Amino acid sequence: MKHPDNAYEELIALAREHRTGSDADFGFETRLLARIRQARAESEGVVDLFGRWLWGTAWGLTPVLTVTLLAVGLLHGFSLPAGAESVVTQLSDWLPVTLP
Repeated sequence: MKHPDNAYEELIALAREHRTGSDADFGFETRLLARIRQARAESEGVVDLFGRWLWGTAWGLTPVLTVTLLAVGLLHGFSLPAGAESVVTQLSDWLPVTLP
C-alpha cells in the first residue's frame, strides 16, 4: 500500500528494521494507521466540521435550486420582468462577448 506521506513511510521502514519477533509485530502497520485516523478525527475543529456540513448542504440543495429555477423560468416564460432590461444591458457591458 502506497502512501504519499514520506514521514509515514520512514516510520514504517524503521519499524520493519526493528522487529522483535513477538505477536506485537503482527498488524503493526494497520494498528498505526487506525490510530492516526483516530487522532485526526479527534482533532477536527469546528471549521472542519462546518466546511464538511457546508459542502454537503450545497450538494444536497443543488437539485432543489435547479428545479426551482426551472419552475420559475417556465412560469414566467423565461422573459425578464419589466424594467430589468436596463440592468441586464449594463451588466452585459462587462461580458467579453457582444449580445445581439
